[in-house]
Amino acid sequence: MGSRAVVLVSGVLSHTPFTTPDAACTTGFAASNTHTFLRQWLLDHGVTVFTAPQRTGSGPVTETDDPFDGPFGACPAQPSESMTVDTTARVDLGGERLHAFVTHLHDTFGITEIDLIGHSMGGPLSRALIGAIAVAGGPVEVRSLTTIGSPWAPPMLKEFLREVPTLTGHEYDIVRTFAGTLLAARPATDAVIEQLTVGYEEWAESLAWTLDDLPVTLIGGSAFDRDGGDPDLWPNDGAIQLAATTAVDVPDRLLPDRTVHVLPLTHSLFVSEMAGLDASTALTWSPEVGALVVDALRTAGWTTA
Repeated sequence: MGSRAVVLVSGVLSHTPFTTPDAACTTGFAASNTHTFLRQWLLDHGVTVFTAPQRTGSGPVTETDDPFDGPFGACPAQPSESMTVDTTARVDLGGERLHAFVTHLHDTFGITEIDLIGHSMGGPLSRALIGAIAVAGGPVEVRSLTTIGSPWAPPMLKEFLREVPTLTGHEYDIVRTFAGTLLAARPATDAVIEQLTVGYEEWAESLAWTLDDLPVTLIGGSAFDRDGGDPDLWPNDGAIQLAATTAVDVPDRLLPDRTVHVLPLTHSLFVSEMAGLDASTALTWSPEVGALVVDALRTAGWTTA
């Protein structure tokens, strides 16, 4: 195993086991339904891959049949709570937990350089990690960031918090399910909801300088659209609007080095299943996304198969 590795980071409400290039869960999904496809795709291209341990609530990751990310079981030994991201807590805390986790990768596996790939809120969590490393230092350097269906601006959840749902029909039902799950978990999710909405711009501004000279690739989904729809909401991937996942209104001073890709895909396997679509229509299960991620890694200096 070399000294450079990819770390896959999932998003809010996710439950994702720690896996290594050589060890994954042997029942259900190998690395949650968010990361299983992309993990294997990268391994097949000669990339060293770890998945970050994440769960809803405190404690280490345990096996689950959660509909968002499970089922999975019979997994490798999981890191302690201090290295496990609580996906209902503030993104800042998640960054600190990820910092402890990648330090563990250095101490245990000899990793000194990482490329971060974040799905959904895994993008902001990865940015929080980059900020934690920039402030606190540490033995691991971040070489690139790729975000997949990740918000670079407040996501559509804000419409539900305002109780002004402007979505209708099938797409509304999907987003309402996602947002409703997050809202139903209150008060545990109050902190992350605040950071996702009213506090987002201030939080992003505080991290702006940490992205200087870092190559960033943004991959957004546009599975759902509406003629004449509000461009702040349409198109979207069933959870987050394209304008947010592709940083349309984010100035260069906050995101100076960006490459943007748009594909007609849904947010996740969960959304595709709700819409009655094939797994390959999800950003997290698409060979097209896998190819774009490999290209981003090659641009950042990886030699892949």
